[in-house]
Amino acid sequence: MANGVMTDPRVRDVLRTRQRIEAMPPVSRLLPRPLLHVLANASDGLAIVELFTRRGFAAGALTSVDDLETLAHAGHMPAAVIVDLLRPDAQRAIDALGTRDPGPVVVGIVEACNLETPFTLDAAFIRPVDPARLFVSVVELLADRKKGRGRGNKRITGVVAMVDGNELFRAVTRELHVIMSPVCAGAALEYTLRELGVSTYAVNEAEIEALLASGRLATAIRAYSSVGLICATMARIRAVVLHH
Repeated sequence: MANGVMTDPRVRDVLRTRQRIEAMPPVSRLLPRPLLHVLANASDGLAIVELFTRRGFAAGALTSVDDLETLAHAGHMPAAVIVDLLRPDAQRAIDALGTRDPGPVVVGIVEACNLETPFTLDAAFIRPVDPARLFVSVVELLADRKKGRGRGNKRITGVVAMVDGNELFRAVTRELHVIMSPVCAGAALEYTLRELGVSTYAVNEAEIEALLASGRLATAIRAYSSVGLICATMARIRAVVLHH
């Protein structure tokens, strides 16, 4: 395209996600109008409910865990629930859902600096949440559960999809593996790059240097290790950038 928009990896990511949504079979093939509850802040909740409703779910935003418990006791167990794990009632919500067998697909919304969540989830998404990617994940999880395979049968704690990128992105994440898991390393680096408006597939040496100079990356991972180890890791990343 003349203006180069189609060469932007971020644009391609959005288009691929939309194509996956459009290529999916009707949600009604999973369940007759699956029920989805969202327990999140107002801005996230409304955007999520709007997309899921448009795509065939019976979706609703709940104001508190009391609503969730009341609906569960009345027999209205949803096919999936999305919970903001920063909410003070998040643990109550997870506990209420865990009493049912089979329980719903449970997806958490987490902070990049708090990926090692103690909650038992089927999947987790880092804030800010892309509703389209979230929709794809929930539909795939429901499809796996219907087929008796995947995360629907074996719940996994704190799962966040592995983030990939170009050669430089991978080299930097490998240095972060010294102090954090590969999943968390990729997610933390992707989060800080997103704040700069940079794609993981297009990041260059100058942009990594900017992350290091501003202290953004060190701040994003400070919960994972000591100051000394984080400083040593930043030094190794500088060396990677210098010799890349």
